[in-house]
Amino acid sequence: MKGKEKLRLSIQELTFAGYTQNKIAEKLGISTSTISRTLNKLRKESNQWLTNLAQRDYANIYRESLEGYRQDMMHLNELLEDESIKKNVKLQLQIRREITHIRSQYLTYLLQGPMVWSMSIFVKKNSPQSIIEPKMEALEGI
Repeated sequence: MKGKEKLRLSIQELTFAGYTQNKIAEKLGISTSTISRTLNKLRKESNQWLTNLAQRDYANIYRESLEGYRQDMMHLNELLEDESIKKNVKLQLQIRREITHIRSQYLTYLLQGPMVWSMSIFVKKNSPQSIIEPKMEALEGI
C-alpha cells in the first residue's frame, strides 16, 4: 500500500472511530487542512460510488437477494421431503418455522423494492390526500 493510500485509510479509520479532525491531525502529525481535504475527497468518492450503485448495480443486487430467498425456501421445502426429517416432528416444525420466517423476509424485501419506492414517492408528490395503507394482520402488519 502506498503512502497516500495508507494515510487516507488511517484518516478514514480514525474518523469512523469518532476522532475530531484536530485529534487526527495531532495523532498523525499532519495539518488539519490535509485532514479536511482528504475527508472531502472521501465524501465525494462515496457519493459517486452510491450514485453508481443506484444507477447500475442496485437492480442486480436486489434481484440476486430475492433469488437467494427463493432458493432458501426451496431448499428448506426439499428438506421436508427427506425421510429422516419426516420422522422427526420437532425438526419439521423448526424447518416450517424457518420457511415462514424467510417467506416473511422475502415479502418485506419485495415490498421495499425499487418499484415500490418509486411508486411511493410518486403518490406522495401527486396525491392531494393521505393514503391509508391496509395492514394484513396475518402477516404481522406487513
